Amino acid sequence: RNCEVIATSSDPVKAMKADWYPRVKYIPFNLKDFDSSVNYFSYFNEPAAMIHLAWEGLPNYRESFHLQENLPGHLVFLLNLVNYGLTDLTVTGTCFEYGMKEGSLKEDMQTEPANPYAAAKDRLRKQAQKYQDIMPNFRIATQSLRKGDTLPELQDILNESFIQEADGKWRTPDPNEAKDRE
Repeated sequence: RNCEVIATSSDPVKAMKADWYPRVKYIPFNLKDFDSSVNYFSYFNEPAAMIHLAWEGLPNYRESFHLQENLPGHLVFLLNLVNYGLTDLTVTGTCFEYGMKEGSLKEDMQTEPANPYAAAKDRLRKQAQKYQDIMPNFRIATQSLRKGDTLPELQDILNESFIQEADGKWRTPDPNEAKDRE
């Protein structure tokens, strides 16, 4: 209540037939048409929050395109939104991220993806979390930008300002460590 829901998909004709269509603002978008020069945060009317539900190619869970195509495509799309101002992003996962388990699953359980689809969804969630963890520093670094300035890429700031550990976590360099000064 008291909020506008923006929905998107790659098939406007199919969306118009859905029972939810009259209750949302529909903005068509096909991830295959992604253009890194576009500010998708503005394109989607600067949403206060986003819940990412999309994923192509289901139910072909064992196909490599989940890791080779879907993962990078969804990641650059989500990071574009965050880079341009999205502050509340929820990335939905799949029970397959936890392996072939029976019974209740909890989000704090160790993930054990058993197929390419699950591995891609797990990596997308983890990558989004990494960016969220360092995003306050990114926002501070970009506050001085003026209209017309080029927004720096978050990945470039990460690579220049932080060190990525073998487990994928980012950390601040220690000036007392010779290996961190290199």
